[in-house]
Amino acid sequence: MPHQKNPSKIKGKSDAFEEKDGDLELRVHVIDISYDETNPILQTCKPLYGYSYLVHRAQWHKHQDDDDDTAIAKAIDDCLGAGILTDFLRKNGKEVMKLFKLQWNEKDAQKYWKEEGEATTWVASARNLMRTMKLTAQQAVEAIAVPPPLRERVLQQLG
Repeated sequence: MPHQKNPSKIKGKSDAFEEKDGDLELRVHVIDISYDETNPILQTCKPLYGYSYLVHRAQWHKHQDDDDDTAIAKAIDDCLGAGILTDFLRKNGKEVMKLFKLQWNEKDAQKYWKEEGEATTWVASARNLMRTMKLTAQQAVEAIAVPPPLRERVLQQLG
């Protein structure tokens, strides 16, 4: 049953704490950061402007019938060409591509995070063997029989 506000209350004053059952009232101000050169919030925050522009360009390229990889790569190129997020994209471009692809494909995203969690578990086990039995990363991965699809990721994380 929805909480009924008392109309005699002063406007703007929360009555959430007058309830005894632990209800909490939360007000959230949502700001639209969709790309628009005249958006005042984007004009005052350069990284947010860059992110908004990157998303805008990726969506634009995708609507031009580019596949996901091509659309994201072109959007990154657009940003670099315009001098937007250049340091960040040069350093993290591959991760940005992965994250965009995950955002566009929820099923793949769930699979990726599941594999990432599994890889973390395998890495912890391998590190334990490396430390206690003085094994190399390769020996530890073989000893605990890391599944082939995860081996490269685990070895990379082991350094």
